[in-house]
Amino acid sequence: MAAKGESDRAMTEAVQRLEEALAAYGKAARRFLGQKMELRGHVARAAEQLGEVAALDERLTAEVAALVGAVTAAREAQQRVAQEVHARALQLLERKEQLEPLVAREQAIASEVAGLAAIAKGEGTVDPASGLTAALVRAGELSEAARELARDARAAGFGDMADDVLAMADRLSDIQREAARRRGRGELPS
Repeated sequence: MAAKGESDRAMTEAVQRLEEALAAYGKAARRFLGQKMELRGHVARAAEQLGEVAALDERLTAEVAALVGAVTAAREAQQRVAQEVHARALQLLERKEQLEPLVAREQAIASEVAGLAAIAKGEGTVDPASGLTAALVRAGELSEAARELARDARAAGFGDMADDVLAMADRLSDIQREAARRRGRGELPS
């Protein structure tokens, strides 16, 4: 945003020059307006002062134009930044649209993983109709779904999500091993 600093400096300098030109014009105009014109010397001096006022009026006009130019440049710079912000906001919306379905899939997997972890620890309930074997099969399916989600997340540029979901897939493998170990010892039903 170096342009902003340059723009601010240009406007500040233009305002200062305009203030100086206004002060000089006002002083010269007051001298001219107060000049007596009773003698030839007075008239000659008044003519010189009028020339000075006219020159200062031209300077004042130039300084006003410079200030208008500085304000215009600042506004154009702001408009360019606003366009960049708008483009970036559209990118953000697109990224959010890409992220939302991935997050929904992650949450669905995480919810089931929590239930399976409880079953593996013997804290949850196993549906008698499907048994522990079905829960372990589901853990394998969820592990594959988590790995697929990790691939999709990484492909979409969400590496942090991919890492988190791969950790969840590893947790599912741990759950399967723990449940199999506990079932082998007779601690869990088949």
